[in-house]
Amino acid sequence: ICANNLVFTLNGNVPTTGQWSTVGGDGTFSNNTNMSSTYTAGVADTTAGNVTVVLNSTNNGSCAAATDTMKLVIGNGIYVEAGDNQTICANITNVSITGSVTGLTTNDGIWTSSGGTGTFDNPTSLSTVYHPSSADTTAGTVTLYLTSTNNVNCNPVVDSVVVTINSSIIINGGGG
Repeated sequence: ICANNLVFTLNGNVPTTGQWSTVGGDGTFSNNTNMSSTYTAGVADTTAGNVTVVLNSTNNGSCAAATDTMKLVIGNGIYVEAGDNQTICANITNVSITGSVTGLTTNDGIWTSSGGTGTFDNPTSLSTVYHPSSADTTAGTVTLYLTSTNNVNCNPVVDSVVVTINSSIIINGGGG
């Protein structure tokens, strides 16, 4: 499971009834007698990097109880870095942006903007170019977001970079 999504769906199968437990774990079960329960890893589980989940059969009559165990490994989360904020002049039409996505399940991401109407050369490339629109220039800022993709069991992670767009410099040499 992923450090930023500590819920694991359990799916047990016993011929009678059963009960979920852990060996030294400090997480919680949504219902420890439901075979389709969830386990939410606790702080000690995360610190240890794993937890052993146990399923025991109950109401066995004259038969011995059956037990099965499963080790849940808690991997590092996903880390996203969209880069440093940038300040450009209004006459700049290409803003180079480079981000990074690293972690347990993915190295992929997608660029989007909030309220911006500019375009990306390739929004799924971690290093790409953003072309501010005239509306972006008029607004004076645009926030670009890099979101992890292909997250498997991890939740998506987002980081942002703000591009501030200053007015173009206008000079008048006084000549006719």
